[in-house]
Amino acid sequence: MTVAQAKSTGLLGQKKFADSCDGYDLAAHPTPANSVGLYFSKQHGLVAIFAQDTMITPHGIKLGTTMKHVRSVFPKAEAGPNGLQIAVPGNKSAYYSIVPTDDAKKVGELALATTNQDCFG
Repeated sequence: MTVAQAKSTGLLGQKKFADSCDGYDLAAHPTPANSVGLYFSKQHGLVAIFAQDTMITPHGIKLGTTMKHVRSVFPKAEAGPNGLQIAVPGNKSAYYSIVPTDDAKKVGELALATTNQDCFG
């Protein structure tokens, strides 16, 4: 999905920055000053959605879920640059990026990203 296509849905919020990738918020889920809800790659379009508020994966993972539960749902999760990188079941083109809280007990950041994303980590 391109930025123009996302804007046409009416769900795209404020543009936060532009660099190698453009960072936006979802209109219904504004983020703090130094974070974004979505990344758009200039080459690939929408490449990442960062979970906000009550967003939840089909596997029951959301912000605040215990890392113990994440590991029970995804026992083969691999360590990524900042936490866990988990292939999305049934979708070879996407993965979950899960960054634990500072005490490593709960999910502090959760993103759904495409395997070809070129915006972070």
